[in-house]
Amino acid sequence: MGGSVAASAEDWRKALDKVVPAVIVLRTNACQAFNTEAAGASYATGFVDFLYGAYIIPAI
Repeated sequence: MGGSVAASAEDWRKALDKVVPAVIVLRTNACQAFNTEAAGASYATGFVDFLYGAYIIPAI
């Protein structure tokens, strides 16, 4: 296959300028089920895809 080309700092800046506005952080809180259990919290990151609508694509 072909050789690789190193990305410049300018290439990275352009790429980040495109994707950073679409990055989201999801935070959920779960109620306490019983007195003996603590409430839960979960966090996730993802991207919003505006090409076909406002779909959230998880960052894996």
